[in-house]
Amino acid sequence: MPVTWDPDIDTTARLFRGLAHPVRLRVILALDAGPLSPSQLDERLNVGLSLVAYHVRALRDDGFLELVETRPARGSIESFYRPTARGRWARYVIVAARHGIADVRGRDGAPSMLSPSRASAADGKLATPKEPRVTGGREAGDSR
Repeated sequence: MPVTWDPDIDTTARLFRGLAHPVRLRVILALDAGPLSPSQLDERLNVGLSLVAYHVRALRDDGFLELVETRPARGSIESFYRPTARGRWARYVIVAARHGIADVRGRDGAPSMLSPSRASAADGKLATPKEPRVTGGREAGDSR
């Protein structure tokens, strides 16, 4: 069956491109605590205010964040953001990717999904498969 152009796939690709930076992922996760300003986000993320502000603008422009409040602060205006529905979806995807889903190879070599219960609960990281040990041209345990 030929693969045809699918506009929904293009939209999905644009969504993922909008999240394609670690600072953006960290901003989405940090906003789970409630609306925060770029200054407050920088206090939590410690990556530099200009970098945080840049990525907050990008997330806002891509529809992941919305401005909810402005306040005067030290002769300037402090803006507070929260996730939109798209931002909450992104948080769900980020958490699922970090804590519950890993691509591993099954016995037949085909990809299979690792259940959340098998992910490493001790450190909250994804469980990763070990490379097969090769001995004498065969994988260890191979009785061929």
